[in-house]
Amino acid sequence: MKEIQWIVSDLDGTLLNDQKQVSQKNQKAIQWLFEQGIDFGIVSGRPVKTIYETLDFWQIKPYVRFIIGMNGAAFMDISTQEITYAPSLSLDVIQKIMNHFKGWDVCFQILDEKIRYTNRSTDSSIQYTTKCHEREVVTDLIEYSKKNRVLKWMIYCEPQMMEQVRKHANALNENQISAIQTDDCMLEFMSADIHKGSGLLKASKQLHLDLKTCLSLGDADNDVSMFDVTGYSFCVQNGTKYAKEKSKQVLPYTNEEDIIDKIVREYI
Repeated sequence: MKEIQWIVSDLDGTLLNDQKQVSQKNQKAIQWLFEQGIDFGIVSGRPVKTIYETLDFWQIKPYVRFIIGMNGAAFMDISTQEITYAPSLSLDVIQKIMNHFKGWDVCFQILDEKIRYTNRSTDSSIQYTTKCHEREVVTDLIEYSKKNRVLKWMIYCEPQMMEQVRKHANALNENQISAIQTDDCMLEFMSADIHKGSGLLKASKQLHLDLKTCLSLGDADNDVSMFDVTGYSFCVQNGTKYAKEKSKQVLPYTNEEDIIDKIVREYI
């Protein structure tokens, strides 16, 4: 695959191991890509600033060219550190989602950097949030949404409820938004035309990179839009059924097995 000129990777469940760290082998592989002139970008559901501020901890900051965050709703060219954002979800749409799930045993969340503003917390939601190195703040989400940018609206539920939650979300008659599962306990609502694929289209135009020469890596349903626009797409072994079906190739390795290192050694 000598045609590959840039690589983009999801974070959670892909580049990061289960301890939410970048392994030493992956660090060295990303450095090697940089030295070979192969650009490396991060495409994640996390906020851009939070990702950027964590690059030093992951020991890959000098080697990352750009970050796409919030599932395509935010973009940072690291050379300038300038961030551009998609429009906020409307208050009307937010209220429709809340009303649609009225009475359901779920937690509504809005992610702003390392804080998850939520209507309620549970022991399991706090445990998940803490694992993501974030914290929860219980607040009035409607009042918050009136004053702040809301790029995505999240629902936390127990994993055994996810299938029901997804089906109920799909029954919401609202063309402006789409709902996608990003973890076994997380469902996220975004503007229908905003996704990781649209974020990559923006990056390719701004950085003058050809998507046909891009290799994308992911594990979840929200990575499929990435797979759809890149010349090469790999899903990790721990990926969802849908992500595996839509990627051009399924890797025999999980996120615990130094994915970038394996890619460099076997495919570049």
